[in-house]
Amino acid sequence: MLKSTSTLAGAKVITILISIVRTKIVASLLGPSGIGLVNLVTSSTDLARVFFACGLDSATTRRVAEASGSDDPRLLDRTFRISARTALIAGFAACLALAAASPFLSHTILGDQGKFWWYGFGALSLIFTPLLGVELAFLQGLRKSRDLALCQIIASFVGAILNIILVSLMGVAGGVAALLPLAVVSLIVHHSFLKRYRPVVSPPLEPVTAHHSVDLLKLGSGFAVNGIWLTASGWLNLFFITRYYGTAEGSHQVGLYGAAATMSNLYIGILVSAMATEFYPALVQAARDRSHLKRLLNQQTVLAMSVGMPATLGLLALAPIVLQLLYSNEFVEGAEIMRWMLAAMAVRFASCPLGYTLFATSSPRVIMISELAMGAVMITSSFLLLQVFGVIGIGIALLATNLLYLFGVVIIMHRRGVHWTLHTSALLLESAIVLGVCLSVSLLIPGWHGITICALVITAYSAHLLILIQKESGIDLALILQKIRSFLPKK
Repeated sequence: MLKSTSTLAGAKVITILISIVRTKIVASLLGPSGIGLVNLVTSSTDLARVFFACGLDSATTRRVAEASGSDDPRLLDRTFRISARTALIAGFAACLALAAASPFLSHTILGDQGKFWWYGFGALSLIFTPLLGVELAFLQGLRKSRDLALCQIIASFVGAILNIILVSLMGVAGGVAALLPLAVVSLIVHHSFLKRYRPVVSPPLEPVTAHHSVDLLKLGSGFAVNGIWLTASGWLNLFFITRYYGTAEGSHQVGLYGAAATMSNLYIGILVSAMATEFYPALVQAARDRSHLKRLLNQQTVLAMSVGMPATLGLLALAPIVLQLLYSNEFVEGAEIMRWMLAAMAVRFASCPLGYTLFATSSPRVIMISELAMGAVMITSSFLLLQVFGVIGIGIALLATNLLYLFGVVIIMHRRGVHWTLHTSALLLESAIVLGVCLSVSLLIPGWHGITICALVITAYSAHLLILIQKESGIDLALILQKIRSFLPKK
């Protein structure tokens, strides 16, 4: 698992570096308001995608992981054919829905009904994105870490070039227009790798029917709630911001919020991607062995904390500098919300392993209820705190929601006999204290004085963290250091 995590993490680092260059150029060309307008269109596109895909990618990963354990190529072939057909249907439905809603969205969100064609590019991209999700899920289910890593790098590099060219030529409209070629390029890249592993059985095990697609979507429905609520809450946050500040100032605030959210999610994406590829399929295969599940949960939690927390704390302390370097001086005022969002993301280093364990051992109904509750809390708290604190309130709401989700999943899994060990719990408590100290110092003591204090705390915490991991968890310190070095760019 460590090898897979390192492979995907290394790929993520490369894609992040590519994204940094792309973001810097695009942000310099468009500014916060331009970035905000692009985010308003892409958020609606993402909402349509997750709603109509209905957890298809997660359901495919689960089915592929189960089929790969049987060593029967006919099952893998049937799984892909069912998923691909369902993805095409979902893609065309999402495209039609977003295209039909484009005049309303253009008028309500952008304040200019004449820009409805911006949403048209997003609608056309939706034809391809569900199928892309299925192809990626197939590789995840087979745990082909190396191929997934190469796919990410190639698609990210080509997509960045296309994005920069279109923005340079067309401005904000180019950023929106880039949605379509980016989806097509990513689909082509992933398909070129997928065909190496997809078994083609003739004649097929059985013909694909509507019943198969419905069953797959039922399985994915529990997973879909998570994606729908997260995406819907993100879309609603942007909608709330534009309504609170007005269309003109709202696009500026959306740009700041989007920059903070991007920086906050970059690093957590490394571990979440690795968990989806290696950790989750392993949990599915061990779903009935509680002792094995407990061991996997604790190992992944310790690994996530050891790799994720120090870097996240560093970003939290250096938020203004990061925004200035990676975006521009215009984005520095988004540092405070970025800090709250980074604190919220830090909580996910503990909640993500638990969440995947819940997904692997629960029925779609249980997953759906838990995700509905989380989404309701997120949307409600974002709206209320926005009225009190402005855009900063959304970051505070995200932190509060992630904490509530963590406590809820801890209770559910503890009742099932899957929980953290005493060592892991102590490590999490120490991490929570350090997170609270760094967040408080960075907010209350601006400038280099606060950064210096945070640096001392983070250094002491990181050293203690590595010592504890080596001494009590059984994870080799040399292996951890090798993993961290693998994240660094090679000369």
